Amino acid sequence: MKAFSPQGEHPSKLTLVQEAEKLTGSIGGPENRFKLEGSFKDDQIQFNVQYTGGDAPAVIPFTGRLQGGKLAGEYRAGDTLGRWSAERVP
Repeated sequence: MKAFSPQGEHPSKLTLVQEAEKLTGSIGGPENRFKLEGSFKDDQIQFNVQYTGGDAPAVIPFTGRLQGGKLAGEYRAGDTLGRWSAERVP
């Protein structure tokens, strides 16, 4: 997964587990992993990341859709609106 913000590109590992429409999983790098919960229905994805790094915990909402085998969309972290994309790694 790659997240894009005004500060640049931020690669990380996105792990999703789907049970019917419910999603759970995690996002992060080798040092920090953050839990997520959301849903996937009709090629639309929505999940909230429980960010516990930095000075204050926060919930970061992600939205997007599946198109051409890739997930892509937007997220909001505080006042920052960014883009993200992900594709399955074999």
